[in-house]
Amino acid sequence: MRQPLIRRVSPGMRRAMPQTIQAPYGGINGVDALAGGMNPVDAIDLRNFICIDGGLETRAGYAIRNDLGTGAPVHFLHKMPAGDSSIAGSGGKLFSVAGGVTLLASGFTSDRWRCAVMNQRLMLVNGSDAPRTVYAGSVTATAWTGPADLTKLHRVRAHAKRLFFAEKGTASFWYTEAPGNIAGALKSFDLSGIGNRGGTLVDIATMAPDGGLGGDDDAIVFFMSSGEAIVYRGSNPDDAGNWGRVGVFQVARPVVAESHAGDVLTVSADGYSELSRVLPAGRSPVAGFGAKLGRIARRAVADFGHNPGWQVLYHPGQGLLLVHFPQTATSGQQHILNMATGAWSRWTDMPATTWGHIGDALCFGTSDGKICSYGANSDAGAPIVATAQAAWNVMGAPGHKKRIGLVKPYVTSMATPTVRHIIGVDFRAPVYGAAAGLTVADDTGIWDTSDWDHAVWAGAEKVTADFRGGGALGEWIGLGLRVDSQAGPVKWLATTMNVEFGG
Repeated sequence: MRQPLIRRVSPGMRRAMPQTIQAPYGGINGVDALAGGMNPVDAIDLRNFICIDGGLETRAGYAIRNDLGTGAPVHFLHKMPAGDSSIAGSGGKLFSVAGGVTLLASGFTSDRWRCAVMNQRLMLVNGSDAPRTVYAGSVTATAWTGPADLTKLHRVRAHAKRLFFAEKGTASFWYTEAPGNIAGALKSFDLSGIGNRGGTLVDIATMAPDGGLGGDDDAIVFFMSSGEAIVYRGSNPDDAGNWGRVGVFQVARPVVAESHAGDVLTVSADGYSELSRVLPAGRSPVAGFGAKLGRIARRAVADFGHNPGWQVLYHPGQGLLLVHFPQTATSGQQHILNMATGAWSRWTDMPATTWGHIGDALCFGTSDGKICSYGANSDAGAPIVATAQAAWNVMGAPGHKKRIGLVKPYVTSMATPTVRHIIGVDFRAPVYGAAAGLTVADDTGIWDTSDWDHAVWAGAEKVTADFRGGGALGEWIGLGLRVDSQAGPVKWLATTMNVEFGG
């Protein structure tokens, strides 16, 4: 039997009820079901936003900082142990980058260097060229002896005041004969008979369970191509009394493994996780740092894990953990974790081939030999485009149709961004509202941010909330926002909608 959309006589149902939904500050949820499994403050997708307490904020933009002059991709960018300079690799050359650019060395086959710090020196290997040492503004060939072919050293880590090297295509690692050595004899240790599945040594990482390097519980981890992690404690593989095997563990072969805060952050076919969680669990699902990304992280590895250039990088300036995954030889995306809130988003539209720091500034290299700094108000003069889609929501009335009338996003900014609300219904592609520049009144400050008993100072962050048309009809509502801005960060706090509930 046909029924009217609006049951005007139904008890407990009201016409045009205002509903306020918070911005999806819980971050991207790649684990729970789209239909009813997610927290309302979670998101289907967050592009070019950062999750903050109680809201979302558009990421910063970028500006070209330096031109290396190579016209070739930058594949290495790393801070020197002392000072504010960094080392960049591009076009077969190594550069010192600070305020300007200084060429240090050239003639290299590969720019994909790996490094470790020992005695204030940056020790470099890349698996194609002989190792190099960077110190006091110069690059020198490191006088190692032992390996028949030094160019095969492709990983290096510092552990217990020694350097440990992985040799490409073998199951052996090499280590310095004495603590603190930065040249001289290297000794070999064969891992081929230690594990159960064989394979070659593909990466090395270090762990410090108490969070401090140099303790008695520090461990070194050798990742094999077979998917085994072989863990040792001790400082001297040549001394049985000072070198002991913790165990051999089955793990997914890492795409990248990076030591951070006493643990090892791994990216693999199983997703993103801390090694301390993976070792006792094996290939079983674990609640690691990337657990909430779930299938999204695994899909990124499945699609792009074969591409070189993956990175895990912590940016202390904003408390962000960045997972860079290259999609092509010249472009990629970043999964971004706010370490304080545990919420994920993703960044696009920045032409990054590698990330690093110069001083305290987050920077990246490009495919044409540029170094860009993160933190500008625009993307090299173009607007930053950020989009968000919140979790699908029945708004407290499962099984009932809802008609969305007027929509009012609550947005704060320093200037006048262009904002479009987004509404999706019943899991179909969302529809974008008309683009509109928000009108920012001179006297509208944010409570608890502005002075409550004074006029808002010029340049202060201001809140805007304008009604605009909705028009969607469905049972499941997916709310979102698009922001185009090139005048500083824009925050999305919440959205109020006029909703008619039907049968």
